[in-house]
Amino acid sequence: MHSWTGLLPVDGVGTATMSARNASLTVTPDGSAQLVAIGDDGNVYHRIRNAAGGWSPFQPIAGAGGASTFSAPRVRIAALPDGSAQLLVTSC
Repeated sequence: MHSWTGLLPVDGVGTATMSARNASLTVTPDGSAQLVAIGDDGNVYHRIRNAAGGWSPFQPIAGAGGASTFSAPRVRIAALPDGSAQLLVTSC
C-alpha cells in the first residue's frame, strides 16, 4: 500500500512560496521531474527536481528574439522516453 507525503509549498523566485497562475509537472524516465509555471508576473518559469529529491531554482524561460522572459497565460510540459521534455505554451 502506498501513502502520501504531506503537501509542501514550492519556493518561488526570490520568495518563500511560488504563486502561479498556471503550472504543469512531468516526470522523466530517470525519476527526475520538471516543473513549469506562469508566475504572477505572467512570465514562464522552469525548474528541475533531480531523482535524489533536490530542486534547482526557478529560472525564467527566454522569449523570442533574445528577450530575457516569455509571457503566456498557459503552459504544459511532457516528458519523452529519451529523457527530454517538450514545452507547450499557449496564448489562450
